Amino acid sequence: MRKEDQDLPKTVPPGAANPLGEYAIYLGWRAILIHGTNIMWTLGTRSTHGCIRLYPEDIKLLYELVAIGTKVRIINEPIKKAFLGADLYIEVHPDQEQKNQLDSFGCVSNLNLDRIKEEINKFVSKKHQDNIEIDWDKVALSLKECKGIPMKINY
Repeated sequence: MRKEDQDLPKTVPPGAANPLGEYAIYLGWRAILIHGTNIMWTLGTRSTHGCIRLYPEDIKLLYELVAIGTKVRIINEPIKKAFLGADLYIEVHPDQEQKNQLDSFGCVSNLNLDRIKEEINKFVSKKHQDNIEIDWDKVALSLKECKGIPMKINY
């Protein structure tokens, strides 16, 4: 951060002015932490420099649960699939290129729907739910909008 803005202080003491909040979990990388924040609008956005920000109450709980030395894997999975009971949901998050498209045009144009259909069908088969009927128009809409909100995609 100081490379971008030399006016920033070298250290920020604990307290309300600290953008890391009260708790931080160091992951073994110099620049990536899991931490709270005092800037709530940044949660769930690509406004950080790689860190994973949580609500203050959530980082407090996680901090108390995680032992030092716990292995952490960060997985970039922009399209999540899950069953909730008999209903199938997808949640689509944009990568940086797609985020730029959303900011400029309001939608994403570079997603391969055939590849996504294949992924969804494979997931459904793996879960032994082959009898489910998928609304492919909803899938296409979710991919186009990339809202990061779960959408039910079966009838």
